[in-house]
Amino acid sequence: MLGSIMTLYPLASVKEADYMGLCEALWDWEICDQCKNNELCETTTCSWSRPKILQPFFDFYKNVAIWSMPGIPGSENHAVKNHQDLFGIIRFIRENPDIPRALLTEQYFAPPRYPHKPAAVEQQKAFNVAIQIMDMVDCSMEGQSSDEIESGSGPTFWSGDKTHHKFMEAAFPVNDHPRLREIRSKVKRQLNATQLKKVVGIEFEGTSDLKSHLKYDPDTRVLEIFHHMTFLREYLLATRDASPAFNGTRREPIPRQLALETHDSLRILFPLAHDSGKILQSLASRDGFDFDYPDYGRMEYRREDEKDISYRYWGTRLLALYDELQEPTPRGISQWVQARTKKRHFMILTIAGIIFAVLTLAIGIFQAWVSYQAWKHPVSTGAY
Repeated sequence: MLGSIMTLYPLASVKEADYMGLCEALWDWEICDQCKNNELCETTTCSWSRPKILQPFFDFYKNVAIWSMPGIPGSENHAVKNHQDLFGIIRFIRENPDIPRALLTEQYFAPPRYPHKPAAVEQQKAFNVAIQIMDMVDCSMEGQSSDEIESGSGPTFWSGDKTHHKFMEAAFPVNDHPRLREIRSKVKRQLNATQLKKVVGIEFEGTSDLKSHLKYDPDTRVLEIFHHMTFLREYLLATRDASPAFNGTRREPIPRQLALETHDSLRILFPLAHDSGKILQSLASRDGFDFDYPDYGRMEYRREDEKDISYRYWGTRLLALYDELQEPTPRGISQWVQARTKKRHFMILTIAGIIFAVLTLAIGIFQAWVSYQAWKHPVSTGAY
């Protein structure tokens, strides 16, 4: 029975050694032999001294791994037979960010690593899971059907002709926001969780998809928040002192600017010295938000030139939230009244326009008739 379950769900069992391998694959953690052998750690530089704060991310990984069924149930030629196979794919993508996806999969699943190449659907699903773990982005290959795609949502497509670097560029476009620079101090001062709840009635919902960060639905008044703060901090720590190149290519799967903006946007919404901090505590304890509270404001993950950043990735959504705070979208009875008031004003203006047009036409006809009569019956101006 256990064997059949492991065949259907090859990643269902996650051990401490697997979490160690995950951290090594993602962030190049250096873990001592004592920790790997479950012995007392005597190395001060061992990275495994801080795994407890990563438990929310480990829970996320476990949930993704457990439900990572093979693309073809019943097949024994799996692309991912164990956690190490998945970690290998993560490393391979990290080391080759400028190779198109189709060529990546072809190279990775070739002999001798895979004497018998898995089916194409198996290969693509394995890469999708790797991206979900390393980039925190729900991913699918172009042309691949997905039951998860719903109106306005669904996985981000990574097509076979695009590199991982280009995939991330397309998923997270950069925009300049001169207006945000002009009102930046107002945004930082006013755009906080307390005001959003009080003025707009916004509720906060955690998301593990980085692409959904700060996505706001005005109909439900739900604001999605990417809440894996410890993941972001570990990623920023891992890339803080790294050179821009890794094996001769770019090393950063997630742009540092994007990670910093995500981290700092949460500091705008939940400033520590503010009532919003209580909301943050509530979200962390009640809903399992991973904010590493109260230590999420620490600065050791930044480089010297990253003390103050602009918002090129999340500026559009921050401005939309700020505008919503200044002029909340009307709802309920007020929305009904306003909608009908607008319709009434539109009808009045339409009727007025029609009347004006009719009067203009009537005046034009009258003037034409007068001109005609003057032409037909000229007034005699003879002398007396």
